[in-house]
Formats: sequence, structure tokens, C-alpha cells
Amino acid sequence: MVVKDRSDVYYLRSDVYTRWDQVGMVDQGRQCEEGPVRGLDSSPVSIELEPITSESQFDRVIAGAQQLEESVIVVWMASWCRKCIYLKPKLEKLAADYHPRIRFYCIDVNSVPLKLVNHAGITKMPTIQLWKDSKKQAEVIGGHKAHLVVNEVREMIENEYSM
Repeated sequence: MVVKDRSDVYYLRSDVYTRWDQVGMVDQGRQCEEGPVRGLDSSPVSIELEPITSESQFDRVIAGAQQLEESVIVVWMASWCRKCIYLKPKLEKLAADYHPRIRFYCIDVNSVPLKLVNHAGITKMPTIQLWKDSKKQAEVIGGHKAHLVVNEVREMIENEYSM
């Protein structure tokens, strides 16, 4: 079993752990009998964006979020879009930062009806939207460097929660 936290990789066996960083082995020690290795961060490093593949599934996600009074992030992308492909893992890391408070979904515009794409107002890819109360509250169109897009998405989320 491999568990990864924000800085190191830990390799676990039933009774011994070894911690590795970018240089090599840092330390090795015994696991406590009553629980897991101390010091491991249980928060995930990244969370895969949950795919939405149909109009009805999109409607269920948005309606479910409204019932729970939650916001959702919807990432509109295309399998042929290089910027989308490059941005996705960075958004998965961002999803981990907001887990479980906000759920992140992705939609491949080539696999859903054009009616849904038009309803959401998608004109460019990637487009990242924040939905709350069954309405699009904000969006970021990610045609520039991935780290700038991630910062804009983070700012969009923080602005929504500061209101």
C-alpha cells in the first residue's frame, strides 16, 4: 500500500514504514500496534474530477447540490484540448483542497448533447463554472497558463464563500 501526502511518499508494510522524499530514504520505524503510522496526513493529495456524461446526470448533480445547499464546480473540457489535458491534474489537486466542502465535476463537451453545452453558455475550453442554487454563479475561462487558471478558480471559490 502506498500513501502519498503533500511532501513525502510512505511505503507501508504490516509492521514497518519507510519514508522517502525527493532525495532518498529519510527514516524507517515501527508502526504502533494500536493504529496507523503517526504523522501521516489523511487528506488526499488529489481527487479525480467526477465525470458527467449526460444532460439528466448534470440536472441531478445541480439539483442535489441545491438540496444540500452546496456549490459545485463544473469543468467543461474536450479530449482534444491540450490546455484542458494539462489543467485537469492541477484542478484535481485543487479539488482535494476543498474536499468535501465542494465537489468537482468534469464534462467532455463532445460526449454530451449540444443543448446542454449551449444551456451552460460554453464558448471556449476549458471553462470552469461555479454552480449554486441551480444557477451559474461565476466562471473562469482557462485559455492561459494552468497555474493562473487554478489561482482564478481558487479566487472564484473564495469570493463565493466570503459573501
